[in-house]
Amino acid sequence: NFLHDADGIKAHAAKKGKKDFFVFGEVWSYDTAAINAYIQGPGRPRLDSAVDLPLNEALTQVFYRKAPTERLRAALKASRANRPLWVNFLDNHDIERMCARAGLATVKQSLAALFTLPGLPCVYYGTEAGLTRAREDMFTDEKFDLEAPLARCLRELIAFRKEHPALSRGKHRLERTSHGPGLLAWSSVHRGQRLLSVFNTASSPVACDLGGEGLEVLLSSSARRSVAGVFLLDPNEYLVLRGAALP
Repeated sequence: NFLHDADGIKAHAAKKGKKDFFVFGEVWSYDTAAINAYIQGPGRPRLDSAVDLPLNEALTQVFYRKAPTERLRAALKASRANRPLWVNFLDNHDIERMCARAGLATVKQSLAALFTLPGLPCVYYGTEAGLTRAREDMFTDEKFDLEAPLARCLRELIAFRKEHPALSRGKHRLERTSHGPGLLAWSSVHRGQRLLSVFNTASSPVACDLGGEGLEVLLSSSARRSVAGVFLLDPNEYLVLRGAALP
């Protein structure tokens, strides 16, 4: 009622010129069907979107607990109302910060995953400063270092996502998974452009067979410029490639 009644906040926002007043909520459930009920109704629309707790749990398992990368399949396949508007996140005030759970390479890799998945990436304040406590204050100068490693990483990822609409608007498909920590890949296709995001979550190199030659590297955690059709992916490495044609 607060959102959608004739005197509700959306109608009020529209009168102020804000015709696309976006509202998302927190539905504490790991069941996408239960969350959908808070978006679709019954009866009339409710929330526009919600934070994606099922995906958060799958990302936590795969990147931080080193579960099989196959664990992501069910979370990515599940049906979601208003799919492009679900809010993806890795940590918040209720969930232990990334930097308290793992080293810099793992944190960067998980952020790269966040920014190449469908949905809206949401970054908890202080991630750019490498904070480790859930509600840590930001009132010291050293926490505002724009050249800190994660601040630079986030600037790069934000700019990269804006530059490549396939990541936010494209058709997404899971391409490669493993029955342990290791290879993980998904594709994003939009208006003839195909991007492939590739990760190695294991502590040792893994062979990556993408079925093509001379693939263009658009984003790399290790300064790669190109890769062959078959190559070794280093531990915690991630790549985003263009022109990848998988069977």
